Amino acid sequence: RGMDMATYAIGDIHGQIEALKTLIKKLNLKKEDHVIFLGDYVGRKSQWLEVLKYAESLKSVCRITKLWGNHEKMLYDHIERFKSHRWSASLLNRFDDCFHGTGGEFLQFEDPEQKYVSQFFKDMQFDISIETKKYSYVLCHALPKDVGYTPDDSIWGRLMQNENLDFTCDVAIDKHTLFNKYAGKTIVHGHTPVLLHYENNSNIAPNRLFKYKIQEVSFIDIDLGAKLFGRYPNANLCALRLEDQTPFYAA
Repeated sequence: RGMDMATYAIGDIHGQIEALKTLIKKLNLKKEDHVIFLGDYVGRKSQWLEVLKYAESLKSVCRITKLWGNHEKMLYDHIERFKSHRWSASLLNRFDDCFHGTGGEFLQFEDPEQKYVSQFFKDMQFDISIETKKYSYVLCHALPKDVGYTPDDSIWGRLMQNENLDFTCDVAIDKHTLFNKYAGKTIVHGHTPVLLHYENNSNIAPNRLFKYKIQEVSFIDIDLGAKLFGRYPNANLCALRLEDQTPFYAA
């Protein structure tokens, strides 16, 4: 591999355990390596519990960091309400619909599995800064924590460029912080499937990562729609090696 250690960012998995295992094998991880998961481990009617357990098992292989995704945060918040009995009958009936079905699946787990899921969330964070010899990064699910007016905003905010190279965002964000604090840095994120960028620019390969720039901030989107892996030809799962920006793909 030609380097002492490597740092990998892995995009949205959405319960696709076989895609994750295939991708991890291609990385040939060593003890010195660092894997950072960008969130959205869970997904409706998928093997997301297996994904949580497999991600956690990598601690015996290398260093890992787990970032929040919006799907986990929704699930976590509702689990906490459920555990504290702050539920009305109507809320309980809607539990399964609040976050794409994963709540209903959680309720069907045995008690040890429910406890495992809750424990998985305990050491998660919203973003992480990484410096390499060539690049200065912040990794996050959608946006850095301090760009959203609340931490939840930062994991929901979806930036989209338009034809004028301006951008829109579907939540309120602190533009001053984004374009001043992060000028000259590269934000590696998931959350927004690359296919959505493809609809605005047919030159983008929809099953490969997407690099773009807004003002002086560089972005790399590595959400390749893994929730449709095996069912849609352009769905993929990506790991980005930060030291040299080499991508690895499950397919």
